[in-house]
Amino acid sequence: MSSVNQRSSGIPSLSSSLPAQNQIHLARRVLHFATGLLFAFCKHHFTLYPLIFTSFLVFASLFVFIMECLRLNNPQFNKLIHTVFKPVMRKNESHGFTGMAYYISGIALSCACFTAHAAIFGIILLAIIDPIAAVSGVVTRQNQVWAQLKNGKSVIGFVCGILAGTIALLRIVMVAEFGEEKVDSVDILNGCFCIAFCGALIEVMIPSPRLTLASKTFPFALDDNLFIPLITSCVAQVVLTQFPSFSSMKLAQFLFA
Repeated sequence: MSSVNQRSSGIPSLSSSLPAQNQIHLARRVLHFATGLLFAFCKHHFTLYPLIFTSFLVFASLFVFIMECLRLNNPQFNKLIHTVFKPVMRKNESHGFTGMAYYISGIALSCACFTAHAAIFGIILLAIIDPIAAVSGVVTRQNQVWAQLKNGKSVIGFVCGILAGTIALLRIVMVAEFGEEKVDSVDILNGCFCIAFCGALIEVMIPSPRLTLASKTFPFALDDNLFIPLITSCVAQVVLTQFPSFSSMKLAQFLFA
């Protein structure tokens, strides 16, 4: 968007008070984490009506994208959205789609394309890896210059993402119920690590700030909120199928307990 268009739409005045993408922005991180856990919990307990839940997510993602397009092409509506969602918005979202549009779309695609367990693993990793990697990268940015990558991401964030993701999946598996088949702890550890590694790899590969189409009408961007759940759910489905120890797994009522 040109500077002339930005001034005419009032975007600089709106975005000037918003945090940048490379800041901790605690309120947004907490919302990201809590929303992911909520969707994972809902997916786990809507097993009797999977089509209804998935359809709701698809329609919700379409609705959010339509609202985003209307917002970006209507300065007054854009100003209203900024006023309401200011605590969790970023500067770059003043003239682009918010992360929530990609977040819901990624979860919807995961639920539509993969099994319940695989989708839940993907959603959990979206909730955990992204904020953990981002915060750890921001905190160590000044003191650990060597760890900063050219795409705006961090090696330390990548490692912390792997560790946090692996621990989270291991916790879910540890409290899950299994059948009479023998459970190989090495298979469990390798499987959880493999899924978490892929999630952290996607997070560190997608640049920050994100790459965005030069379109005022539909500024679609390469966003990790879309690709982390989608790709990790795909990897999780392969792992859950190929590792016999996961075959009889029944997740706990509250996933982590």
